[in-house]
Amino acid sequence: MRDKVIIFARSRRCREARNVSMTGDMKSRQTVLSGVLEKVCRELGVRIERLDVYEKEEVFALVTVADIRNMQVSFEILRNSLEMAGEKLDSCIRVQREELFQYMHRI
Repeated sequence: MRDKVIIFARSRRCREARNVSMTGDMKSRQTVLSGVLEKVCRELGVRIERLDVYEKEEVFALVTVADIRNMQVSFEILRNSLEMAGEKLDSCIRVQREELFQYMHRI
């Protein structure tokens, strides 16, 4: 399963956001973050298979399974690109290889 990654994206609370596009309502913040996530992945040749959204009060999280078989860059470049995109949106984006995620949850 070396061809999949899990991408976690989490917004900051609305009142903590410094970026104007992330200070709106919950639905518009989700749209902005998921749009940026999809754009960066598409540019790097990563295909998003599933996008799940979890909400609680003013915070939401996106959990994405992505196929990296046709990725045009290294894993490190993917991780750094998504982390930088998240920082610009006052959000946290982390990428983890699926096999690590699976082994971590077996313990």
